Amino acid sequence: MTKARQVEKAEEERGRGRPAAERAAEVVRGSEELFQRTFELAGLGVGYISLDRRFMSVNNRLCEILGYPEHELLRLRGRDISHPDELDAINEKRPQLHAGEIPCIRLEKRYVRKDRSVVWVAVTIVLERDAAGKPLYEIAVYDDITARKDAEAALVDSEAHWRAIIDSANDGIIVCDRDMAVVDCNAAAERIVGLAADKLIGTQGFTSILPCVAEDGSPLAVEERPLRRTVREGKPLSGVVIGIKRDDGSITWLLVNTGFLRRPGEQSYYGIVATVADISAQRRAEAAVRDSEALFRTSFELASSGIAHVDLDGHFMRVNRRLTEILGYPENELIGRSVKDVSFHDDRDVTDPQRARVRAGELESVRFEKRYVRKNGAVVWVNLGVALVRDGNGTPLYEIAMFDDITERKEAEVALHEAHEELKRSNSELEQFAYVASHDLQEPLRMVSSYTQLLGRRYADKFDPDAKEFMAYIVDGAARMKQLIEDLLAYSRVGTKGKDFKPVEVGKPLRRAITNLKAAIEESGASVTYDSLPTIPADEVQLAQLFQNLMGNALKFRSPSVPRIHIGVQEKEDAFEFAVRDNGIGIEPQYFERIFMVFQRLHNKGEYPGTGIGLAICKKVVERHGGHIRVESKTGEGSAFIFTLPKQQKEGTNGG
Repeated sequence: MTKARQVEKAEEERGRGRPAAERAAEVVRGSEELFQRTFELAGLGVGYISLDRRFMSVNNRLCEILGYPEHELLRLRGRDISHPDELDAINEKRPQLHAGEIPCIRLEKRYVRKDRSVVWVAVTIVLERDAAGKPLYEIAVYDDITARKDAEAALVDSEAHWRAIIDSANDGIIVCDRDMAVVDCNAAAERIVGLAADKLIGTQGFTSILPCVAEDGSPLAVEERPLRRTVREGKPLSGVVIGIKRDDGSITWLLVNTGFLRRPGEQSYYGIVATVADISAQRRAEAAVRDSEALFRTSFELASSGIAHVDLDGHFMRVNRRLTEILGYPENELIGRSVKDVSFHDDRDVTDPQRARVRAGELESVRFEKRYVRKNGAVVWVNLGVALVRDGNGTPLYEIAMFDDITERKEAEVALHEAHEELKRSNSELEQFAYVASHDLQEPLRMVSSYTQLLGRRYADKFDPDAKEFMAYIVDGAARMKQLIEDLLAYSRVGTKGKDFKPVEVGKPLRRAITNLKAAIEESGASVTYDSLPTIPADEVQLAQLFQNLMGNALKFRSPSVPRIHIGVQEKEDAFEFAVRDNGIGIEPQYFERIFMVFQRLHNKGEYPGTGIGLAICKKVVERHGGHIRVESKTGEGSAFIFTLPKQQKEGTNGG
């Protein structure tokens, strides 16, 4: 028997001799004391609430929960300290409780403590009735669940936080249960796979509902699906490549990783997680790189220039076929060989200073002309371009060198130089000829002409008419021969005695030509007009000769009407185009080219005097200045001699 039962039995024995009323009162008092102790010591808040909804009695725990002392709490109603958002949460259910429709009210709500802090409480309210069933008061039990609510809120926040992180991930995340059924996925998974979450959840993964292929493009076998492999092999998968075939025939390539989900301390797994990354762009880039590398290899090998990769110590790392042809060595004999080993001895160090500037970043690239020695000992000239390849940090890796065989050009330059020297010798000989022509050849002609005329004067009465006619032929022939020699001398001097080009106001040599032709202009009554003329680099003396010859022809080959000559000019992109127009007899089209040749005449000397060399001189003068000359004409309507003269000449040139 317990001690409490022994005390109780002793009390019963003592009370048997007392009156019943006394014993009943004592029992009630004991019961009330027991209730009061229970009421005060309860771990839950307990309150009695009157029908006007005020607290009638509260225990200490309720005062602690609601944050009010007992005497203040007894003056309040539950609504007075309820959270503003939940003032009538209990009142809405009280009518049902009082009507007996529900046995109690159970809910969770917030109260505002005296210090204004908020407390979450689980409330249970029952209604106490009298023997007749009439409501007397309510008994409410309050359990402080603030800590639980805070934990729940923290859990919700944590889940939202991790959900936000997961949904913001670029990679798709798919969570499956132990049976490989999808239970969740993030937004990236929906985007990458191309299915909404509600289409994925509950399935055996996207590989079970979409047509998929293996990395080699073959259909993905069921047993090779990543989730199934993970379970079968009992270990996570990493770097598995599969593709999803789309309706348009394209493939979305994915990189899949898998892993098991286990609770701390447990060996068995409760789920599987898979991450999927869209690597389609990467695959395209890799394919493009492969194509680019293939194109580079093809271009490298088929290039018409020799190409080499040279290490920073000056050794061949890689060479193409064309370079082996240029240098005369097979590829295996060039690789690893020093570039200087195959360089001509005088040119071995010629590139070093400039290549050092490239490595220092002062120049992007440099070009040289240098010589190399082929395997057979022959010397080959090369136009060499060198650039430097650097890594992402700017550190030099190797040089790229481009070799173009210019041996033929160099040989042509030598031949041209020799020809130029020969031309200089020829010009010297021509000058000597000009001297002879102007002095030694003309002297016998003067003697022939002079003595023939002297014979005519002294022995005129002794010569018959035929003899006198023959003597006139001799004098005329000598004069014409003298003119031919002088014109030929003038033609030769266009290229050998020209002056350096200087800025010339073209109107100046034109006016000199007009002055030289003054007698012929006045004799014919000709009209000569000209536009405002530009300043160009030219030989002023030769321009005067050019205008004089062209205007002289216009005066010589004039029509019966009064001659009109106009010198016009038009500006072109790189040159000025001049035109000397007349209203003379004109020229037939078939002679447009012939008239610019030496000693070409369209009329006999009886009709129009001259040697037929004037237009040839004009052509040579124009061409020495870098221009072109042509004629436009119609018979009986006059002619226009059109020629161009450049706006600029190469510095220091004299047109030779």
